[in-house]
Amino acid sequence: MKIEEYEIRNTKDFLTLENLKAKLSNNDLTLIKAYTDKLLEEKLLSYLTEEEIIKSKDYKSEIAKINYLVSRAILNLVLKCLLEKEIDDLIVKRDKNNKPYLENTIGLKFNISHTDGLVLLAFFKREVGVDVEKINYKFEFKDILENCFTKYKS
Repeated sequence: MKIEEYEIRNTKDFLTLENLKAKLSNNDLTLIKAYTDKLLEEKLLSYLTEEEIIKSKDYKSEIAKINYLVSRAILNLVLKCLLEKEIDDLIVKRDKNNKPYLENTIGLKFNISHTDGLVLLAFFKREVGVDVEKINYKFEFKDILENCFTKYKS
């Protein structure tokens, strides 16, 4: 197994994802890391469904909205190219654990994670999971020690 990694920092990088079909047909694990601060929403709109655009307006946090739009645009572009379907024909469902999936004949699985300024997607022919978190170095963990932990007594 080979791991293919892609970094998306701008719209030009985003469009290179159209060439992923050969990589995934070789059973490679594909990881896509997108820095959302450089991706402009309006340039991604053509890769989103009307339903996704409407749903994005429900987000109260601008960061969450951008993460949603970027992750869906990447997901749609990759799935469109791999499955040779139109974006409006891609119906992402959720399983009993709320994990997104798409019924397809090539056995493709994917997973999405995002945090402030970064979206991470993984594509593979087996179950796959990813997680990303921004580390808050200013977090005062001492403030929660008393409520969340007990003192060790020997």
